Amino acid sequence: MKLHDLHFRRRFAKNLYRSLFLDMGGMCLTQDFTKEDKRGAPYPVINSSGMIAESVSCGNYVLSSQVGGSVSRLIGNFFPYCTYSFKIHELCKAELGFSVTYDGGSLVCTIRSDDKAKITFLEKEILLSDAHIAVGDTVEFTFRAGGISIYQKRNNVTRLLADVSDSDSDGKIKDISSVGLSSLLNEKIYRTANLCLYINIQSGGKVSISDVESKLYCGIAQADIRPMKYEDGTPIFENGRVFFTASERLETGAYQSILSLDPTTADFRMEGALFFDLGDGILTNDVASSVIYDRINKEWYIWFCAFSHGHVLARARLAVDPRHSVSIVDARTVETKEGAALTDFCGIFGDEDPDLLYKDGKWHLAVCRPEKDGYHYYRFTSDDPLDGFVFADRTEAAQTTGGSFVNFEGEHYFVCGRSFSERAKYDVYDFSILSSPHPMMHIHDDGGFRGWGSVFGVRIGTRKRYFHITFDRHLASKKWNWSYGNIYLFEADEYIKL
Repeated sequence: MKLHDLHFRRRFAKNLYRSLFLDMGGMCLTQDFTKEDKRGAPYPVINSSGMIAESVSCGNYVLSSQVGGSVSRLIGNFFPYCTYSFKIHELCKAELGFSVTYDGGSLVCTIRSDDKAKITFLEKEILLSDAHIAVGDTVEFTFRAGGISIYQKRNNVTRLLADVSDSDSDGKIKDISSVGLSSLLNEKIYRTANLCLYINIQSGGKVSISDVESKLYCGIAQADIRPMKYEDGTPIFENGRVFFTASERLETGAYQSILSLDPTTADFRMEGALFFDLGDGILTNDVASSVIYDRINKEWYIWFCAFSHGHVLARARLAVDPRHSVSIVDARTVETKEGAALTDFCGIFGDEDPDLLYKDGKWHLAVCRPEKDGYHYYRFTSDDPLDGFVFADRTEAAQTTGGSFVNFEGEHYFVCGRSFSERAKYDVYDFSILSSPHPMMHIHDDGGFRGWGSVFGVRIGTRKRYFHITFDRHLASKKWNWSYGNIYLFEADEYIKL
C-alpha cells in the first residue's frame, strides 16, 4: 500500500478562536492585599495620588474616593504578546486598565466610565474608541508585535472592540516614535518593564473588578500547522498526544505556538510558544516552523520563515525540549547571495514553509521558493542539518505550499498543498521524484486552498492510524487578509493492524 492509496475521511472541523491559553499570572483576590503586611505586599503600590479607599472581599477588588485619585499596583513583568484582562462589576466616574512602565516611556490602556476605550503611548493619546462596556463584561487587552487589540467578553462570546497598530494609515503612533509600539519587542525594554493594574477615580467614583489575569492566548485563527517530528519523520507522540507547531494569527501579525492533540478526540491543548531573536535583541514573531528532534545527537533543530528579517529562512539549534515553555530562541537567517540562482542554497526573498528530514545518511531540507509562475518546492541535501545544503530536486507543479516529509510504513513521501484556484488540492510525491505527484484523496474536503500536507501516523490500541491535519482560509480579521479559520482533521479509512 502507498500513502496516496488512502482515502481520508473528515473527523472534525474546529475553530480555536482565542479558546486556548497559557496562564502567565494575574492577581489573587482571595485575601485583602491592600492591608499593611509586614511580610511584604504581593501587589505593591508603584504610583498613587489623592486618596483612594481599597479593599478586597469575596473575590472582588473595590476602590472608591471622595476626593479623587489614582493608584497603580504591580502585577509583574510585562511580556509583549500577553493578554491582560479583568471582569467589571462596577465602573462609576473612573477609568481602569493596565500600565506598562519602562525606562524612558510608558503605555496606558484603559476603559472609561464614559464608555470609551483609551490607549496612551509615551503620554500621548493614540486611540479613543467607543467601548459599550456593561457590568459583567470582561475586558481584554491583547498585545502583539506593533499593536494592541481590545476585546469584550460577554456571555462567553468575545468580540473585538478596538485595534491599533504601528501600520495604521493615520500614522499617529509613528508621529510619536519612529519605532512605534514595536519598541516594546526590544529585550532591553520588555525584560525590565513593569506591568501594573491602573485605576484613576474622580470624586465620588467607584470601581469593582474581579478576575485580574495575564494569559498568552492562542490567536483568532490558526495556520501552518505541522507535527513536531523525530529525525526520520516520525511524529513525536507522548501520553496519547501529538505535538504541533502552529501560526497563531492575530488581528494583524502572528506568533508561533506549540499545540498538542489527542487525535482520537478533538481535544487541543496549548503547550508552549516560540519567539525568536535573530541577533538584534528584538523578540520576533516569525512562524511556519519545522521542529525536529535528532535522537542520534540528542539535539533539536528548528527551521522557520523569518518574515521579520527579509522574508528568508532561518534556523536554530537547541539542547533542551522546547515543547512545554514560552521559549526565546536565538537563531540566524540563511545568508543572501548577490546574483544567486534558484538552485543555490542561500536566502532568497519569499522563501517559506521549510521542513527537515534525515534519510540515508543525509539531511534533506524542503524549501517553498517563489518563481515567476508561483511557489515551487525545492529539496536540498547536506551532511549538516543547518547548513551546507546543495540542490537535489524541485516540484514542477506551481503554487505548492505547506510541504511535509511523511514517514509511511518505512517509506518516505513529500505531501504539500497546491493551487489558489482549486479547492483542497494536495499532492503526494514519492520521496525520490518531485516531478510526478499523486493526488491525495479526501471525502468531504476542507474547503480551503493551498492547505498544508501535514500527514502523520501513530500507534493507538492495536492499530496504526494515519491522519491529515490542515486548515482552511477565510478572512478572520477585519484588517489583515492573511488570516485563517478552522482546523480540520481527517483520518485514513484503513487501519494497519499491529
